[in-house]
Amino acid sequence: MLSRRILTQSLACWLFSQAYTSTQALIEETPRLEAGVYEGIVSRNSFLDGGLGLGGKLDLLVTSTGSLTGKLLFDGTTLRFSGDQEPSEADPTALRFTLGKGKRGPVLTLEITQDSFSGEPYFRLITGDETSATIQVQKRVTNLAEVGERLEGAYTWSLNPGFRKPKGATVLEEGEGRLPVPEGYGFMTARVLKTGLLRWSGKLADGTAVTGSGYLTESSSRRFVEGFSSYAAAWHQVLYRGKGSVQGWFDLYDERFDEGRSKGDVFVEGYLDWKKLKVSDAFYIRNYRDGFPLHELDVRGGKYERPAAGELVMDLANGPNNAQLTVEGAGMPSPVINLLTVTAQNKAIFSLMNEGYPVTKLNFQPTTGTFSGTLLFKDISPRLPTNSIERSVRFQGVLLSRSSTGAGFFMLGQLPTDGPPPTTMRYSPELSGRVEIREAFFPESQGFVHIPGGEFQMGNAYNEGNTHERPVHPVYVSPFYIQAKETTKSQWDVVYKWALKHGYTFDNAGVGRAANHPVVYVNWYDAVKWCNARSEMEGLTPCYRVRNNSGPDTVYRTGQVSDTLSYVVWLANGYRLPTEAEWEKAARGGPEGRRFPFGDFIDFSLANYYAFPGNGTFDLAEKEGFHPVFGYNVAYRAPYLGTSPVGSFFANGYGLYDVIGNASEHCWDVFKSNAYSAQGPFNDPRGPDSSWDKNPRVLRGGNFSSNDRVSSRGQADQDFTYNYIGFRTVRYLQGEDN
Repeated sequence: MLSRRILTQSLACWLFSQAYTSTQALIEETPRLEAGVYEGIVSRNSFLDGGLGLGGKLDLLVTSTGSLTGKLLFDGTTLRFSGDQEPSEADPTALRFTLGKGKRGPVLTLEITQDSFSGEPYFRLITGDETSATIQVQKRVTNLAEVGERLEGAYTWSLNPGFRKPKGATVLEEGEGRLPVPEGYGFMTARVLKTGLLRWSGKLADGTAVTGSGYLTESSSRRFVEGFSSYAAAWHQVLYRGKGSVQGWFDLYDERFDEGRSKGDVFVEGYLDWKKLKVSDAFYIRNYRDGFPLHELDVRGGKYERPAAGELVMDLANGPNNAQLTVEGAGMPSPVINLLTVTAQNKAIFSLMNEGYPVTKLNFQPTTGTFSGTLLFKDISPRLPTNSIERSVRFQGVLLSRSSTGAGFFMLGQLPTDGPPPTTMRYSPELSGRVEIREAFFPESQGFVHIPGGEFQMGNAYNEGNTHERPVHPVYVSPFYIQAKETTKSQWDVVYKWALKHGYTFDNAGVGRAANHPVVYVNWYDAVKWCNARSEMEGLTPCYRVRNNSGPDTVYRTGQVSDTLSYVVWLANGYRLPTEAEWEKAARGGPEGRRFPFGDFIDFSLANYYAFPGNGTFDLAEKEGFHPVFGYNVAYRAPYLGTSPVGSFFANGYGLYDVIGNASEHCWDVFKSNAYSAQGPFNDPRGPDSSWDKNPRVLRGGNFSSNDRVSSRGQADQDFTYNYIGFRTVRYLQGEDN
């Protein structure tokens, strides 16, 4: 996610502060702030607030005469200040204002210098020993009434969790270890008033009620494209009686839509960070009493449009089994997916209740864009005596118009344990789980399997193979669906023929040994365009787009596009190639640290591969060579294919076939040999960069002419193809623009 966190026009930015320290910057003159109102978020530095690391918020008014008045919410108190824009005696290139002390920390000074790189003022809090915290500051828009009139209306957005600590935060994390973060989706309902004021309220994923307001400022992100107008609102709120906080920015974008769609809609993005310190050792406190570490919340949503009379929420089609509710996390062993029918009156009728699934009630509130319901879990106590246990919990969330989904959370008390320490139902911990509602998608009938969200260890756990498979590192991947089997020649042909009649072109027509074998001889561009074609053919939102500076953006359908002309709608509900991290998490099938999904050894009963029994102790084949049944021979010399029918061998723990051998599979990521050793995002990583230019792309899974392990990484140029290169596709669960 870090690649999406981009901050130009930011007046205080930790990215730049790491690359250019104040001693390295060549300051030419004292900064001069224009008249206006400024708001800023203070980065977390636990050395400034007695070890808490709660961050803070700055409000600043600059008059037409250049005088300043402001207040800083920090360290449990409000520090007020005023003065003129006169340079400091100690440093004529800086403005400095002594603020005083908070409740726990040292005396603080607000320093404003000029950033030599951007020429913009650079804000930070400093102490006598030069300990500092940067402040990201934005100026309030001057045409509030005009902006407010254009953006006026109701909004909803979700707060999607990540496990990664935001980079740049200086926080003491002693004793935190690997505490779990709440897995549910927090949510907000909001309204922009004609005055340009944004008001919001909602709940975080642990059930904490939050509220706030702020006038719109200039955008906190550099995601600016011609045709977009972007604004922001700052939020900082201390929680848990001073034992935690949440802070960050909401960014509102007036988006230019794809062809055939009207302009004027608004979507919301942004990043918050959230933490909770340990609050108590008391056994009766059930809700994350040990706290949870600092982690990001991904803001996703937009303007909420109340459905007209007779219309269904989430733009659902009228009919039976038109929606599905997914319940996941909170210590549940696996996701629960219930089909339901949403009627013309927006009433929910559950049509499928499998044994062991929680009994569910669901109510929509179309007027406010919210939903709520109850879950009743029926279990057997794992402690003696083994009595029946019922756990009734309430879930709640918001409807997201732009993605036609609903997102929310629930809090589930865990089953009693023998410990240590032993727990009872009354005092067992409560964990947060997520709830998603969307148009019904039948993955099994369409050949897809569900991959649960969560962290896994990515890379080669053995000191063998190529160094670019190491080091092993933790990666969090959001839940998604992936094809259980590689794309077959018959599947390719159906979409390919449709695509040629609907404006698509391909570099290659695809080859297959038979209809039920994987399609090969398709390059990376072919696979990407095929994903878009299948999405359009099935009425889904394509993921891959081409930017058009002179008109509406278009779906990528032809040619070999470059980085400057293309982008990915990552969370659209259409088909796309898996990222390398998604591929490996799915391919491992759950267990980690093994050479193969099925264990540490391989032979011809387990995969269609090329045996090298002399090259390692893990290959148990009797002799070197191709598979004795499927390996290519004289009869199949024409295309030199050695593939096998998809699904000819056992599936892994998630239900995927042929992740070892058969055909190598295209992934989205650019291939870099140092990708694992270079510091990068740990939450849904998408490769070293997002360039579409002709860089090598990752191939995974080996093929019929190799004996690669599940961690093995291959590569091929984007326009290269061969007789062992195919692909499989994924669909994302959240279905919203990224």
